[in-house]
Amino acid sequence: DFFLFPLHFQPEASTSVYATYYCDQLNTIKNISLTLPLPYKLYLKEHPVAVGTRPKSFYKKLEEIPNVVLISPYEDTEKLIRNSLGVVTLTSTIGMEAALIGKPVYVLGSVFYSYHPLCRKAGSFEDLKEKIRNDLTNKPDISDLKNINNRFIISYYRNTIKGDTLSSGAKNDLNDYKLIYQDLKKFAEKKF
Repeated sequence: DFFLFPLHFQPEASTSVYATYYCDQLNTIKNISLTLPLPYKLYLKEHPVAVGTRPKSFYKKLEEIPNVVLISPYEDTEKLIRNSLGVVTLTSTIGMEAALIGKPVYVLGSVFYSYHPLCRKAGSFEDLKEKIRNDLTNKPDISDLKNINNRFIISYYRNTIKGDTLSSGAKNDLNDYKLIYQDLKKFAEKKF
């Protein structure tokens, strides 16, 4: 029985900006491991882009944490999610994949999918511990997962502004900036 924690590539806004208080992943992992009741394990999967970027000492320190298991970055992520009891993450999109599959997701950072009904925003490690124990005792109801996911995706789509950040600096920029501006203006007027 295990929970999955996807290691995050660093430096990156996903940790430095959206998970500021958890960007020291080594200490964060130690604290997460302490929240898990015995005999549960915390499986760590390295971010594929980060392979070879961390010092060997980082992995040695991870191996010293008793209930932490470092697995290959090339393991099948979907299979890991399906076999896990849930995913603990800072901001990884693996969390969204897990929620869509029907697994509980414990989010420590600020991430766009955190309003999915299977996501639990943890404000502290004590809060994380409580949320995990609650889900272990009272399994989340996923009998209507298709409808839950449909509502999530429709809501997400309705609150998305059409545009492409990757092409915004390219020669053949396809963004309609007038439309983006109008959408942002409508959004701001609704909120305030």
